[in-house]
Amino acid sequence: MAEYAARIVELDKEVATLREQALQVEHGGGPAAVLATYIRLTAGIATYGETRDRALEEGLGHLEADSSATAESQQQRWTSHYQARGSGAFRAINDLASRDDDSIRRVFEILAMQESMAFTAIAAMPLAGAVGQIRAHLRTLEEQTQSLQGHWSELTAQDERLDGQIAGLRVQVLEDFKRSVSEVRGWGPKIEEAVRKGVEAWAGYEGVTPDPPLNEPVKAGLAMLASLQRTLDEATRQTLPLYSAEQTVHELFGKIRLQIKEYLEKVNKDSVARMYSDACRATQDAADKCPKDGQKQDARKLAEKAISASQKIMGEFNSTWDRFYSEFEGRFTGDVSAQTVELLAEQEFFNQFWRDVESLNLPGEIRNAGDAIAKCESITLDRLTDDQRRQWKEAVHARLAELQDRIRSMDMSVWERFRLQFITTPREQIREKLSRLPGFRK
Repeated sequence: MAEYAARIVELDKEVATLREQALQVEHGGGPAAVLATYIRLTAGIATYGETRDRALEEGLGHLEADSSATAESQQQRWTSHYQARGSGAFRAINDLASRDDDSIRRVFEILAMQESMAFTAIAAMPLAGAVGQIRAHLRTLEEQTQSLQGHWSELTAQDERLDGQIAGLRVQVLEDFKRSVSEVRGWGPKIEEAVRKGVEAWAGYEGVTPDPPLNEPVKAGLAMLASLQRTLDEATRQTLPLYSAEQTVHELFGKIRLQIKEYLEKVNKDSVARMYSDACRATQDAADKCPKDGQKQDARKLAEKAISASQKIMGEFNSTWDRFYSEFEGRFTGDVSAQTVELLAEQEFFNQFWRDVESLNLPGEIRNAGDAIAKCESITLDRLTDDQRRQWKEAVHARLAELQDRIRSMDMSVWERFRLQFITTPREQIREKLSRLPGFRK
């Protein structure tokens, strides 16, 4: 028996009704009923039923979407199949009675039209288009995956190049600081030695006393402090364009996240599930547009089989979407993770740089040098006369005053400003901006 038998039962009843009508005419004195005609029609309907079964079943194969499918292409395959089978059904039913009396032909013309209308209703079932759309979404997710992998590689490569330039600058600054520490530690001994030589030169000297020999060590100290200030200023200045370029990379990262957000707001498990559910409901509703109850029953059975056959693609989409979201979570989906922020902001490298700077204790070394220089003014002057002592202290103080003033100006506020300008403020701004970038969140 045909799988979609409800309509065939209806057609058999139509033939049986025609046979009964012919017998009644015969019993009323009319022409004899030709029973062979109705046996032939019944056999023809049985054959049509087998053809109809194949036509309905073969259409389910059009729910199998290939990798290039779209909603339009997949729906067109389904629609074309059933429209063509509808035309064939019209001819098949019409041809069964083409040799019979007008009364029989008229009935079969109506039955043929009903069959054509039923296939038209089935052809309009939208489930195949939904399947094609889901297949297109799967294809897009794969394309997005490859695209995002490429974007991430490019972003991190650009960021690493900038980090490399900044790292080179940090190395240079650190080396300058190390040299400065070595020089600063020598200030006290050099100035003390110059002072002692000056005292020896003054001792017992009559007439105009020579200038204390402090010019060279003082000039060297002032030059080093000036160079150190330039290092601090230059490091800050050179990082500005690098930070600007880095910000461009981060802005591109944000734009990609925003694009993915907009895409996933349209294409996600909930939205696709709604689209698929609507298509399933519309497919079931299309069965009610068939003209006869048997056709409606068979069309509903076909709709249920179509829905059952198509469910696997929803499972495939859901698992693919979950993999996509998980693969890029923390980067292009969800909140920006701490790991991503650290990778793009390089906070730990800057922290390590500052720990290295602090370990040199350059500000402390400068203060210590200042203390040592101040002690040089109190060196024993027993060998000098009272007048020489007064002159000596005035001369030494005058020579050391500028250096001592510069040393005092190099207090911790200088280093704090450098840290804020070079590290803390820009890094905190970068981290804050990265962590708050908009993106799609489940």
